[in-house]
Amino acid sequence: MNFTQSRMGRAEQRPRAAFGSLNFNHYGYPLGASVEDPRLLPAFVEDKNGHILPYVTFDGGRLQLSEAALQTLRVIADKRR
Repeated sequence: MNFTQSRMGRAEQRPRAAFGSLNFNHYGYPLGASVEDPRLLPAFVEDKNGHILPYVTFDGGRLQLSEAALQTLRVIADKRR
């Protein structure tokens, strides 16, 4: 459950929206350090109703993965063998 503000100014519990059978985890984990910043490039999609939906793409940059992230990837790879 997450809390949202009601029209009366009180916090109330509301269930999270369900997206079919997909489950989304809202946690962040340290992945690494940015060695070189990427360029942010603007882009957009125009839907069938003519609405323009802007977003940003990343171009270039470098990320140095942490040892913990590399170890996690190794464990996952070993389980798949």
